Amino acid sequence: MTTTARDVAAALSQRVPHLGTRKLHPLLYYCQGHHLAIADRPLFPETIAAWDDGPTVPALWRDEQPVGSSDNMPESELGIVGYVVSRYSGLSGNDLANLARAEAPWKVADSHRRPGGSVAIEHAWMRDHFRTEGAPLAGDGRLPLDSPAVAELLAGAQQRFDRRYGKPTDIEEGAAGSAAERQGA
Repeated sequence: MTTTARDVAAALSQRVPHLGTRKLHPLLYYCQGHHLAIADRPLFPETIAAWDDGPTVPALWRDEQPVGSSDNMPESELGIVGYVVSRYSGLSGNDLANLARAEAPWKVADSHRRPGGSVAIEHAWMRDHFRTEGAPLAGDGRLPLDSPAVAELLAGAQQRFDRRYGKPTDIEEGAAGSAAERQGA
C-alpha cells in the first residue's frame, strides 16, 4: 500500500493538536524532504509546490481536515513524522513557511515561478538539501539547527518573548506582589 499525503497529514494531525492548514503544508514538506534524504524515495506521491505562502501540497489545499489514515503506514515512515514533529512543530505556520522559503529547494523553485504562480519543488532538490544543509548534525544527540536561516529565525527569540510576556523574574515578582497585596488586604 502506498502512503499518501493525506495519510501523512493524518499522522501529523494525531501528533500536533489543532494543526491548521498553514502549519500542515510546511510540515508535509519537511516530512517529504527528510524521507527523501534517508530513503531516496518519496514518502508520498503528491506534488509539493512553491506558492506565495510557502510549500504547499495542492491536492490538499482546499481540505480543512484531510481524510487519511496513518494506520497502515510503516514504522519507518511514522518515525520520520515523529522526527519532524519533534523538530519543527514548535514553530508557527508563518515561521515554518519563512524557514522553508529560506532554503534551497524553495529558492530554486521560486526562481522559476511568476508571482502568484506555482512551481513544483523537485524531489531531487529536497533530497540534496536535506542530505547537506538541512541534515541533522551527527554526534551530540541534540536537535541541531538546520541552517543559518533557522539560526536567524531563532536569534533573539528569548528577547522577543521577554518583551511580550515579561522576564521570568518580572512574572515572579508580580505574583509575589499580588500575593503580598492579598495577604495585607
